[in-house]
Amino acid sequence: SDASSDGDTIEVQAGTYAELLSIYKSITLRGPNAGINATGAARNPEAILTFPPGATDEDSILVYVEPDTHNVTIDGFTLQSDDSLISQTRIDSLIYTDKVNNLSILNNELIGSTLPIYVLTDPDQSVYRNGLLIQGNHINGGANVNSDYNRGMYIQATAGTISNNLVESVNIGIQYMPYGNPLTGLISNNIVSAAQIGLYHNYQNLGAAPVVWENNTVTVAPNDQTGLKENVFAPL
Repeated sequence: SDASSDGDTIEVQAGTYAELLSIYKSITLRGPNAGINATGAARNPEAILTFPPGATDEDSILVYVEPDTHNVTIDGFTLQSDDSLISQTRIDSLIYTDKVNNLSILNNELIGSTLPIYVLTDPDQSVYRNGLLIQGNHINGGANVNSDYNRGMYIQATAGTISNNLVESVNIGIQYMPYGNPLTGLISNNIVSAAQIGLYHNYQNLGAAPVVWENNTVTVAPNDQTGLKENVFAPL
């Protein structure tokens, strides 16, 4: 995003982009499937973001929204971690954010990662964030369904809406941790297939605003615990 300015929209054409991306400006990234729900609608040819050849355990974040970079939208991509990267030492994230307000993750395919969507705040959880929208995405953890670290979404102290997503082949589907956030959250109309926990409401402190969970569907993810599933980090 070096050539962009705050407030820009960047249109990305179909193709495969093997690189690590850092976002440090308020921008909108629009792939070929921006606005097209990833949970079943017919899709255009994809813009595929993936780890570069030779990626190591240290190359663990595909798209990093840097600290205090607000008003970011990622819409209409495929983000994936290749099976060749699976190992008992590697934890990777497809979208990793740090202390961000007004983050929208929309209409993306997120495939084969330990932590596909990882939304963090300050380590002491004393600064709460807001404006999160995660909608219309398809997440498939692949072999990571057998990793004790695997979460489809890991959301920390950031209020917002998580709706109409398909989350499958994961160990834990949606883990939402409001801590003491004074703003409410809504988790609705998601379909989750998980090996251990489908919906995990975790760490809501006294005084936090209510969080609404409604109309979500949870089933048990198949998990034979063989093949690649034996090689993921912290297998069950």
